This record gives sequence, structure tokens and C-alpha cells, in this order.
Amino acid sequence: MPKGKKTCEKCGHECGPRAYMCPECQHPFMFAPKSKEKRTTRLVRKFDWRELQKGDRIKATGGPYSVVDGEYIPMGCRGKFTVIGTDKNGIIAYGVKEGGFCHIWMGEDDIDPLTRIHRTKHRLAKIQPKKVKAA
Repeated sequence: MPKGKKTCEKCGHECGPRAYMCPECQHPFMFAPKSKEKRTTRLVRKFDWRELQKGDRIKATGGPYSVVDGEYIPMGCRGKFTVIGTDKNGIIAYGVKEGGFCHIWMGEDDIDPLTRIHRTKHRLAKIQPKKVKAA
């Protein structure tokens, strides 16, 4: 089968990758369902992390890391979190799926001389519900 084609499981006809049903036998193709969260939320990337309030939901990536023998080892918190508060160096939060508190580093970038951990800021996205259009 060539790249960018899909085959009908009923009649074996090749058709385009975005076809909803087979043009020969009208057999519908099965698609993976989208998660409810993707349909009902949006990510806001440009915001001031100091203005986060208790209860806000964020998605964090990146953050502190260590390099040992040329191997990159992530040390920061990653995933979705619910904010509890902020301090001068970052955000105090707990995981949405996994329990436990964490400190999401948002302070200045530096290298700890004792442990050689590169302290870099996390990249954040604020998770907000999508606005429903009024008819």
C-alpha cells in the first residue's frame, strides 16, 4: 500500500487518508475518539506566572536538568498541575493525575556548583475551559 493511502477492510479498495467512508462500498472507516479534555479546554501560553491563583490548572514542561557523562537527565516536574500558590522562585502545586506536592522552578537560570544541576525555568501553559459561543 502506498504512503498516504488506506484500504477498506470490506472491499479492499484504496482511498485517500482523510476519507470518512469507502467510495466504492460506502463502508465507514473507524476513527480514534478525541478526548473530552481536548474538545473542552484550550492552552494559553503567554501569561505572567506570578498572577496564578489557587485552583488554576497548568501544564509544565522542561525545567531543571543534569548532564552526567553526556546523558541528559530531566530533574523538573512535568505534566498537569493544580496551583496552590506562588513564591519568589516558582509555583507550588500538586499533580492532577499523580499525587504529591512539587515546586515548579521559575527563578533565574543558574548551575548549582555542588550538584551540577542546571536550574532552568519550566515552560508553562495555562489550561482554561473553551468559551462557548452564544447563539
